[in-house]
This record gives sequence, C-alpha cells and structure tokens, in this order.
Amino acid sequence: MLSQIERGSTDPSLATIRKLAAVFGADLATLFAESTPQAVHHSKPEMRPGLAAVGGYIAL
Repeated sequence: MLSQIERGSTDPSLATIRKLAAVFGADLATLFAESTPQAVHHSKPEMRPGLAAVGGYIAL
C-alpha cells in the first residue's frame, strides 16, 4: 500500500494516513507539512575522485 501511495496510484483514506503517522511516530500535520528541498551536488566526471589500482583505473 505504501508504494502505491508513493507512486500516486492510490489515495489513502484518513484512517490509513493516521496509521502511517503512528507508525512513523509523527503527528498527522507532519505528513502534510512542506519540506525544504535537499541540496543536490552535481559534479563532472573529471571532477570526481578516482582510485589508481594495479592494472588499471577505478573511478569512484
């Protein structure tokens, strides 16, 4: 059921939302609160660290 909610293929009932809040130890309002987007780090392949190995190069 949780994966269906995450994918948007079903809409949970209020009872289900309350149960999910209880499982996560959160109050109901927390599930509807706007969250701050996480920072995303973009790097070019040549900027990524690498590891030299015997017989070749291993990119991390």
